[in-house]
Amino acid sequence: MKALLLYNLRYDAWANAVFANALQNQEMAAAVPKAALWMSHMLLASRIWAERVKGLSLTHNAWQALDPFSYAEIIRENLQRWERLLEPEADPCDRVIAYQNLQGLQFETPLYQIATHLTHHGAYHRGQIASAMKEAGLEIPATDAILYARLL
Repeated sequence: MKALLLYNLRYDAWANAVFANALQNQEMAAAVPKAALWMSHMLLASRIWAERVKGLSLTHNAWQALDPFSYAEIIRENLQRWERLLEPEADPCDRVIAYQNLQGLQFETPLYQIATHLTHHGAYHRGQIASAMKEAGLEIPATDAILYARLL
């Protein structure tokens, strides 16, 4: 299970990096202004979830805009953070994380479900960005999971 979670998190980071690179294009940023906010949200959400897993109090607004030229470094930091969180786990299915969401509600969720949520969350928002790019007549970056697998 841990190997699959790490694989999915690494794919997610790769796909985020592909979109982050596209978002540094001025034409793209002007044509799809919400794209930068969606990308920022994905990256901040990864950090927030990692803080929850570590038992830290939340320090980030999940919807603040980040500088598109900072995305690559944040993506690397987020992946490294998640790799460190999962590495010592014998089985992420066994560990349950108690945390508080942004509305202050308490939950307990298995670590593997949090990691899975994170990758699906990224796919959802990359889909929003891709749809907006298509509507604006822009080329959509290819981030199919099989393309990532072929790079390995």
